[in-house]
Amino acid sequence: MLIEYLREEDLKLTLKYQEGPKNMSVISEFKELTNNKIGIVSRGYQLHVMAEVLRKIKEKYRFIIISMPTGSGKTLIETFFAYYGIKNMEKVLVLEPTRFLCDQMYSTIWRKLFGDIVGKEYEGRCTNFLDKHKKIILFTPITALKCIQAIGGNFNVLIIDEVHKTSNSVSDNRKKVKDDSTLPFQ
Repeated sequence: MLIEYLREEDLKLTLKYQEGPKNMSVISEFKELTNNKIGIVSRGYQLHVMAEVLRKIKEKYRFIIISMPTGSGKTLIETFFAYYGIKNMEKVLVLEPTRFLCDQMYSTIWRKLFGDIVGKEYEGRCTNFLDKHKKIILFTPITALKCIQAIGGNFNVLIIDEVHKTSNSVSDNRKKVKDDSTLPFQ
């Protein structure tokens, strides 16, 4: 399926958030943040995906899979939802499949965007999980088994990077979703 571009005017009409002195939408704030901190300018189709997922969140969907081609900007969309989560005073957990990806994503994107409120954990340590100042935690599956119990499920947003590595295919994961919350961005 082709991802349709959303015009800026449509974006403003569909997602008007009254936050901050400039009354900017949360998407506009994020666009400014990524441009200023890491020099990335969001593409139209990425803004469209962000807007569609926000609409699903407002409709109370709890499990959403975003499937897009390699290099299309899924990581940018991930960081947007972490931003949205912390704007709503929520703790955000980001599951990376390997220690290598945990380190890479932490140093190249997450830390640069969000600073000291980001932590990373692997090898079963739970220091950052327990640190109240850490709002976003990157971690590996092994660490998840130990540390999620340590925080008592005290988080609202879970982002699973490389979700296709959690089973044979994304279509297998879609079959498991009972509430049809999968968005068809392919």
